[in-house]
Amino acid sequence: MFATMLDQNSQGKGHAEEVVRRVVDYGFCQLNLNKITLDVMGFNKKAVHIYQKVGFEVEGKKIQEYYIKGNYYDSLAKGLLREKYENGSD
Repeated sequence: MFATMLDQNSQGKGHAEEVVRRVVDYGFCQLNLNKITLDVMGFNKKAVHIYQKVGFEVEGKKIQEYYIKGNYYDSLAKGLLREKYENGSD
């Protein structure tokens, strides 16, 4: 499990995408995984976009999965197969 959090001054420079790509590379190349899955809060548009750029696809939606400051939020279940990643995910 991992999470990416960046200082506001570091956002928008591709750092989070680089971290995600390195973790995915490690999972497929070093751990020999066939699939990597994740959950992302649906309202986190920047994270959703980064995962999409890397090649993750939405596989489902979890209704009211997170409870934050008095409100419930949905999450998106995403997955990426090794074959898709190796054949170019962009």
